[in-house]
Amino acid sequence: MTDYISSKRIQGAGPLGADILIVGEAPYGDESGPISGEALEILERAFPGSLSTVRFMNLSEYKPTNNDFTYLEGSQELRDSQELLQSYIFLNPPKLIIALGERTLRYFTGNYNINQWRGSPLRYKHIPLLPTYSPHQLVYTKGLFPVFQFDLQKAVDYLNNKHTVYENNFTITEDPMEMMNLAEEILLSEFVTVDIETRRNPTIDLLCVGFGLSANRAIC
Repeated sequence: MTDYISSKRIQGAGPLGADILIVGEAPYGDESGPISGEALEILERAFPGSLSTVRFMNLSEYKPTNNDFTYLEGSQELRDSQELLQSYIFLNPPKLIIALGERTLRYFTGNYNINQWRGSPLRYKHIPLLPTYSPHQLVYTKGLFPVFQFDLQKAVDYLNNKHTVYENNFTITEDPMEMMNLAEEILLSEFVTVDIETRRNPTIDLLCVGFGLSANRAIC
């Protein structure tokens, strides 16, 4: 153990073999469970159903000092925790993984920027995966709650076959030259849907302008 990582191991909670596996970053909070305090209250309010039917685990079973995940990076505690997570998924493959937060998105998919990827139906190996914000982030950015709640409802709808998970072809870019090239693809498409996402923090911030060209092709 290092001086910046708690020696107390906080294991996952919830039924083994649950259909939904929610994965967070680390047991931030009071260490009474894998998620606790106000973050747990936010998750309970947002989740469309009972959390008693869901398995919850973290990338790390150990809390870092000041909830700073960078203390965990490269540590044996993090490696051990992730081995246990992988073993659990192998032995108890869920029907859906909900990935909470930037680092969890990166761990499962290699993608960066939770603002761009949240709510997107992805896959981890053969398992449907939907990333969204960490409820710990919502403790300080409460304006994201409606988006968080929408994402969780979307995830449960996928599980209940109300939506289909496609092999997606997403392009997410901030490069002006690439945007110019993509504009031609949008203009040539027979149908286009537009999704503008904002948040109030406290002013209204623009998060993403998305263009849907088909069931599995989108540009943001």
